[in-house]
Amino acid sequence: LTRKGYIRRDPECHTSYQLLSEVNDSIIYLDTYGMAKCGPDGHILSGEPVDKIPISRKLLTFNVQDAFMMTAEGDSMEPRIYEGDYVIVMKSNTADSGQMIVCNYNGKTLIKIFKKINDMITLNSLNIEYYPIMVKPSDELYIEGIVKGIVSYSVK
Repeated sequence: LTRKGYIRRDPECHTSYQLLSEVNDSIIYLDTYGMAKCGPDGHILSGEPVDKIPISRKLLTFNVQDAFMMTAEGDSMEPRIYEGDYVIVMKSNTADSGQMIVCNYNGKTLIKIFKKINDMITLNSLNIEYYPIMVKPSDELYIEGIVKGIVSYSVK
């Protein structure tokens, strides 16, 4: 299938591939990973996609190879992101202050607003019921990507 041009494999992950279509190139299939917690706890990104979700290429304003999706869990990012929403993410290990990110914080995958003032980093929620997470120098924080879109199935 690779030689015939129907799929493109990710050399870094043997289970990740991208469907290529000559008939309808306006639809792409994004790797979708486990849930990212919108709250105090989350899950570690496994590195293996759990699904592929078809979306319109028009929803991406960046390179398709840098795109992946997560499923949101919890309520800390309401009213913008609700549990069960799909979050479109652009792979990046850096972020500017004020950007919404998917990160791995002390082994937990979270969706938060990244704030950096001088050397102080906080991970903030949109829901005012949640306190900001103050990142200490001894904490492990790895930015997985920047949230670029939300596909909502919630009826709120």
